Amino acid sequence: MKQFVEIQKFDQWYIWVVPIFALGLWTFAFIKQIIFQIPVGDRPASDLEIMLIGLIPISIIALFRFIKLTTKIDSNLLSVCLFPFCSKKVSIASIESIEFLTYKFLGFGCRLGTEYGTVFNVKGNQGFQILTKNGDRFLVGTQKSDEIQALCAKLGINIINSDRNIKM
Repeated sequence: MKQFVEIQKFDQWYIWVVPIFALGLWTFAFIKQIIFQIPVGDRPASDLEIMLIGLIPISIIALFRFIKLTTKIDSNLLSVCLFPFCSKKVSIASIESIEFLTYKFLGFGCRLGTEYGTVFNVKGNQGFQILTKNGDRFLVGTQKSDEIQALCAKLGINIINSDRNIKM
């Protein structure tokens, strides 16, 4: 059986606005104070502080660039990894049911200890909630609900279609 793989990244424009704007402000301050030797503001930061402050937006942009949510499903294992933060693996045999949901905004990233278990979400409002035979549950955002639902049907996983909307 072929393995299903879905990789999602932060490619929404609104996520990038603030860090890119902050980088633009820092670039302006850097050029003005470091290159042209014109102090920025009434109480200017030192040149070293200006350079160090630039690490903040650069780090945030780099982090958003490298974060990815990878969902893999094959005949034996379902794994979810929100690189570089957290991951979850569960054998197909230990899955009690899978419920496909449309939800309101749940936040981005890996949210632990919610009513729905651990939530892995990068974008969108579609996802699936896994309930294992030992009672664990977790929710994974997806852009490919139909493909995952078809694969789960082939694997014999109990599928619960839901019209309920999750609010957090």
